[in-house]
Amino acid sequence: MEICKSSKCTGCGMCADVCPKQCISIKYDAHGFYKSYIDDSLCINCHRCKDVCPANYPNKPHGIQKAYKARRTDKEAAIQSTSGGIASVLSEYVIKNGGTVAGCGFDDTFCLKHSLASELEELNGFKGSKYLQSYTVGVYRHVREQLQANKPVLFIGTPCQVSALQNYLGKEYDKLYLVDFVCHGVSSRYVFDKYIDSLNQTTLPISIRFRNKSQGYRNKKACFEIQVEYPDKTVRNTTDSGVYYWFATSLSVRESCYKCPFTSRKRPSDITLADYIGKDLDDTDNEIGVNTVFVNSEKGNALIEAIKRDIVMEQKDTNHTVKLYDHLMMSSRKPSCRKSFFNELPVCDYETLVRKYDAEKVLPSKMVRRYYAMKRRLRKLFAK
Repeated sequence: MEICKSSKCTGCGMCADVCPKQCISIKYDAHGFYKSYIDDSLCINCHRCKDVCPANYPNKPHGIQKAYKARRTDKEAAIQSTSGGIASVLSEYVIKNGGTVAGCGFDDTFCLKHSLASELEELNGFKGSKYLQSYTVGVYRHVREQLQANKPVLFIGTPCQVSALQNYLGKEYDKLYLVDFVCHGVSSRYVFDKYIDSLNQTTLPISIRFRNKSQGYRNKKACFEIQVEYPDKTVRNTTDSGVYYWFATSLSVRESCYKCPFTSRKRPSDITLADYIGKDLDDTDNEIGVNTVFVNSEKGNALIEAIKRDIVMEQKDTNHTVKLYDHLMMSSRKPSCRKSFFNELPVCDYETLVRKYDAEKVLPSKMVRRYYAMKRRLRKLFAK
């Protein structure tokens, strides 16, 4: 049985939780993306998985109502977050009020997984961007258990994961709060593993960060880098080439991300977060980062009101702010060389892939010229 078309599968993993016979497993496919596999000997053809799949039935009940520029007031805490730290403030609020937060972080083997946190200390693992897809099997069921126990739950995930949770639950819960983000796709785990292998280290990393604000939020060249820390060294890879660049140009994202049903002002979440990209950044914004916060529902508005003493926020024109984010309105562009890239991924080493799939290979000719012109401007800017 096919749950959804392979090209539409988002890898949300919810089908494994909803299956009454537990005959669905979620594993990596040949390209390093999560995919469902059904044990036909156990399947009873109830079609429950098909009926709630967000690829078949994307749930988008809310429309963007308001837009804010916002950051948390605690500078030291904000530095630990990707941008303005709003997700962390929301998470802390829910836990302080007896609730649970469902977010994603790396486990001891550096597998990215969704899990539940009920203590403030557990939130540290959720901080920061991760441009990989999290393993979610079990989290939907655990969220339902918390809600049935009448506990508040904040779920943070990609739009497809948020929609999957809504479909899984099948009804509204007053104490469920949903947060997604402006997303342009999730990158292949095999591409990332290829990069880690190229570092030729004999031990697992101590930590992995996909963004670095040590030189400030405004310094985009430094901010957008992968930082892999080992016991005796730290390795950095910026957007110039390789794993980060392939993600930024959408070369390494999954097939369904090129026709994402959630690139819309209609959202599955109560709140949508993004990096703030307006030009009105003050010195503190440039130093520690700032979010755009889109409020999509009354519950989302109530959450923002509840944390306003811990954040600095300024309301923005909603229509203008939405237009700043391409991926609120359109899916990622599929590079023409994607098929050849994934065909060569298993057989080429990382350095060969970096040489073969540079800007001239991945981007259309006009975009190549713009890309190199932008790099020249950035060099001049940061040389001052």
